[in-house]
Amino acid sequence: MPKWSFGRWTIVLLSLALVCFHIFYDLDAVVSKGWRNVLLAVADFTLLFALFSIIDYRKQKKQSS
Repeated sequence: MPKWSFGRWTIVLLSLALVCFHIFYDLDAVVSKGWRNVLLAVADFTLLFALFSIIDYRKQKKQSS
């Protein structure tokens, strides 16, 4: 896994938790619809960044071997 700081892992895990909360529970009951869209967009981009970082890390690791 990439060597990320504790803060970066925390942000990724919080984003994953937010998306899971939205899937399994009603996020509209907690925040307004406008804020829901903003929170989910930020969470989605964070998770995509984490996914691509892990893929890039694995690709670099294979090339160095």
